Order: sequence, then structure tokens, then C-alpha cells
Amino acid sequence: MKFKDYMRLHKALETLNIPFGLLMEAFGTPQEAIQAANEYAQWFSSRKSQGMAGCGDVPDQDPIGLGLLILSQASGTQLTNPQDLEGIKKAYRKAAMKFHPDRNAGDKVAEARFKLSDAIFHWFNEGCWQKYMAQPA
Repeated sequence: MKFKDYMRLHKALETLNIPFGLLMEAFGTPQEAIQAANEYAQWFSSRKSQGMAGCGDVPDQDPIGLGLLILSQASGTQLTNPQDLEGIKKAYRKAAMKFHPDRNAGDKVAEARFKLSDAIFHWFNEGCWQKYMAQPA
């Protein structure tokens, strides 16, 4: 991963109010977290090469795209639209059932993935992404 990609990921996580350490915990090993970060960087680059910065008209530091990508991976669904709150809720419920600490007692990776999905869902559900989009560039 290039340094600029790492910084983009870090800034996106910061906007989502997610500590980088939680991402590391959620993927079990640093290698898996780096692989997920690389997937995000590749996704972002492909969107940019198609003339789309992030999700729709989202600026370069793209917490919306990162949130949708992580929630998609956790739930096994494909989320592309931040306005599809019903789809986000379904994906969150699926991820929550899959990784809930009561169903995975003692599994730290599942617990971290649950926390990560929960943080992302609340960021979308509380309209934070809309406030983020309304900020001047």
C-alpha cells in the first residue's frame, strides 16, 4: 500500500469515527487489514479512473465509500448507494447476526467486526454522511 493510500484510508476512518486499531482487530491479522485497505485503495482508484471520485460526487477522502465497502464485506451484500438506508439496515442486521458477541463468545475478531459494522451503520443512520456531503470542499 502506498503512503498516500494509507493516509486516504486513515482520513476516511477518522471521518467515520473509527480507530485504525479497530480495523486491525476486525480483520484478525495485520495482513488481512492491509489486504482490506488495499482493496479499498484499488476500489477508489478504479472509481477515479472512471471519472467518479468515491460514491457519486464524494470527494477524494471517501468515508462513505469505505463505510459501504466494509459493511458490504461484513454482510456479504453489495452496497453502492448511501441513500439506500433500507439496504444499509439489512446489511447491518446480517452482519450483526453473524458477528454478535453472544453468538461468538470469546472470538475477538468477530467482536471487532461487530463493533466496526455497528459504528458504520450508526454513521449512516444518524445522517452523518449527509452532514459530511454538505461541508464545503
